[in-house]
This record gives sequence, C-alpha cells and structure tokens, in this order.
Amino acid sequence: MKSLFIADIHANKYALKAVLQHSTTQKIDQIYCLGDISGYFEGTSEVISLLKTYDVKCIKGNHDGFISGQAQINNKKAYYEAYLSTLKKLTNQEKNWISSLPNQLILKEKGHITNLYHGGPNDLLNEYTYPSKIKSSYFEWNGANFFLFAHTHLQFGIGINNKLFLNPGSVGLPRNGDYRAHFLTIDFENIDVTPYRISYDINKMIDDCLYSKAIHPTYLHNLIFGRTSTKPLSAHTIDQSYLQEFITLNPNIYIINTKFGLILEIECIQNNANIIYIAFYQDNTVEISSSTLVFHWQLDLNLTEMNAINLEKDSAGYYYLAKYEKNDFNKNIKANISLALEIVSKFKIKNVKI
Repeated sequence: MKSLFIADIHANKYALKAVLQHSTTQKIDQIYCLGDISGYFEGTSEVISLLKTYDVKCIKGNHDGFISGQAQINNKKAYYEAYLSTLKKLTNQEKNWISSLPNQLILKEKGHITNLYHGGPNDLLNEYTYPSKIKSSYFEWNGANFFLFAHTHLQFGIGINNKLFLNPGSVGLPRNGDYRAHFLTIDFENIDVTPYRISYDINKMIDDCLYSKAIHPTYLHNLIFGRTSTKPLSAHTIDQSYLQEFITLNPNIYIINTKFGLILEIECIQNNANIIYIAFYQDNTVEISSSTLVFHWQLDLNLTEMNAINLEKDSAGYYYLAKYEKNDFNKNIKANISLALEIVSKFKIKNVKI
C-alpha cells in the first residue's frame, strides 16, 4: 500500500495540479490531504474540483475552518480580503463539501496505525508541531507508529523509538526557502518514506495574484521566494546580458522566474535541487538568498568552518543571505551568483532524517 500525502494547498491550483499529475507517474493507491485547501489565494473552487477528480481524502485545516464557520477568522489578518473573496466565489455545494470534512483521520494500513492531523493532538486545526517539540511519550495514546502533521509549511521527518513523525510540507505556499510544491509518499509495506519537491508554473500563479486586489503583497513574496517579508517588492527586471555568459557556462542552472528579481534552480541528484533567489525591493535594495541549507534541529552543521559566510536562521533552518544596494548589485551580478553557488554546494539538503 503506497500513499501520497499533501497539505497546505492554500488555493494554489497550479501547484496542486502539478503534484496530482505527478502522482499518475507512480503506483499510488490513495492520496490524502492534511488540510488548508483554502486561504491566502482565490483558487479554492478549482482546487476542490481537482481533489474530487483525483479522489483525494481530506481533513480540515484552520483556513478551511474559517470557510465552514468552525473557526473564527481575525478580520485584521492580511488574508482576510482573500477569505471574503473566496466566500463570494464558492457555491453552497462547495462550502458544504468543506464543512463535511473531518478534523482528523486515523488510517490502518499493513498493520500500521497512522494519525493525520493538520495541527496536532492538542488542537487539531491550530497547533504548530515543530520537530523540536516532538517527544515519543507525547504520542502514545492509540498505538500509532506514523504521525503526519501540516500547518507549519515545513517539510520534515524524524524517527523516535520506532515511530515516524512527518510533515509533507506545503503544496502551495512553502516557508523553507523553496518555492516548489512539497509532498511525500509512504510505502507502508516496505516502510519507505520519500519526500518530493517539484516545480510548477509559478508564473501563472504570480499573474493571478497581480490581477487580484484581494491578495496581499506579503503572500506574493512568500509565493515567489519561499519565505515571508514585510518589504514591498519592486518589479525590476534583471538585464539578461549580465546572465547570458554565466548561464551558458553552467548548463545545470535554469531560470524559473524573472519577475521582481530572479529564481535560479540548480539541478542536483536525488531530486533535491538547490534554489537561489534574487529579490528586488522598492527601497532600492536587493537580497540574494538560497533555499534552506540545513534544518536548525539537525546538529551536524559546523558553523565554525563557515564564519565568512552570511548565514541567516529562521523557523526552517539556516540559509544564505546577502544584501546589496541595487546599483552595486548590477555591477557584480555574476560574482554574487557565483558566491551563492559556492555556498550551497557545501551543503547537502536533508529533507527527511529517519
């Protein structure tokens, strides 16, 4: 029995479509969604249609609770306008479908019990379950040996006392410095867990966001660069002449996006490409950053050897970050990207630690 697990779609129909199409290339028996079908963006109706087409079994997330009336939304939140717009667009049938979703699922496959949460056992919709919080004794109550969580938008996996604690990551709005759609599969018969991160047509999603007045610019930044920022983006286009020679000499690097800066995807083995971002802001500053290099709960990062490297830390882990004035950046763009590539090459991304 092989199952595929997704979560935190947040109405990103393009990312979900890519994941579901990818599922047809594997022998998947069932797909499960750990909640947050809606929220932040406006493609909830299309997402519901895709989930039904692929017979995905879903539970509610906190944003789905807002739609169903099970949870109360804060009208001061930046996603409130997108929530109101979504409510107007959804049919009664679609609202009823969301309302009918359970808050939790317990699976029994090949002798294994699997608990599916959006948040965690103490608060099914809203608990943030980070790896540093997980202790085996906290999860002894029903004899399960697989525990899957969502809500944090961070893909992780750890093993404690013959129990696996997993988060498939976010399909539509990752927060680990990797814009791609995240998910994982579990082969219950062979106890094999495989995390995935796949590219999708992010440019179409960006266009949808720019077209809508209901989507807050903060989430556009998160969508493109895989992490949050309160700084407004600038629609600056990098002069391709700066990049042409560099890209020619590095055929394993692909340009994914050129709006508000640049996304470069560096092809690596084991489906774990490194991502380098160049973000332009309205204050005439530029930030060049990487996807998460190593998660902060892993203790095998020797920072003493990396004193000269600009490493930042957020809830996902460590990543490279350098800041420039826009005028200075354009003079040295190839050197800046080369430095970022040198840094990411020193690390091997560890999606799942078992």
